[in-house]
Amino acid sequence: MKIEYIIPTLYRDTLDRAVTSIKRECTDHNILICGEIKDGRGVGNRNDGLNKIRIDSDWIIFLDDDDYLNEGFSKQLDDTYDIVVLRMSQDASNPFYPPKVIPRLEDSRLYSGNVGCNFAIKTSLYLKHKWLFDVTAKNPDWNFLEKALSQTNKTKVTNEIYYVAPMGGYNKLKPTGKR
Repeated sequence: MKIEYIIPTLYRDTLDRAVTSIKRECTDHNILICGEIKDGRGVGNRNDGLNKIRIDSDWIIFLDDDDYLNEGFSKQLDDTYDIVVLRMSQDASNPFYPPKVIPRLEDSRLYSGNVGCNFAIKTSLYLKHKWLFDVTAKNPDWNFLEKALSQTNKTKVTNEIYYVAPMGGYNKLKPTGKR
C-alpha cells in the first residue's frame, strides 16, 4: 500500500518525532514536508502537499509537525473505506487543556469540533474532486473533510487512538529553522 503523508511544518523540534512515527511502520511512503507557505495554521502547506502527491498512491494522511501516529495506524486503512478517521488524543499535560479524545469515545459522529486533521482519505477520492483546504475557513480541517464526506458513505472511525496531538507544550515549541 502506497501512502502519502502531508506534514505542514514550522520546522519545530518535534518534526523528527512525526517523521519517525511514520517510518517505523511504513516502508512504501512518500513524506511531503511542506513549510514554505507562512499562514500560521498549516492550511496553505496542506494544499501545497496535495498539489505534490503521487497519483498512483492509495491513501493520503495529514499529520501536523508537532503530532505523531501510534503504531498500528496503517492497518486501519482498509480498502473497503474511502475515509478513515484516526481517533485522536489531545494529550494535555497543561491543566488549562484537559485531555480530550476526538471523535469523542461516546460520540463517533463527525462534525466541526469533533474531528481535526486526524484523517486519511483515499487518493482516488481526492483526485476525483481535488478539494483544497479553505485558508479563510474558521475550521479548515472540518471544511475539507465535510466535502469528502458528502461524496461517500464509506467512512470508518477507529476504535483505538492512533493520532496523538500533545497539546501541553504547544506554545513552548519553537521553530528550529532547519529545512
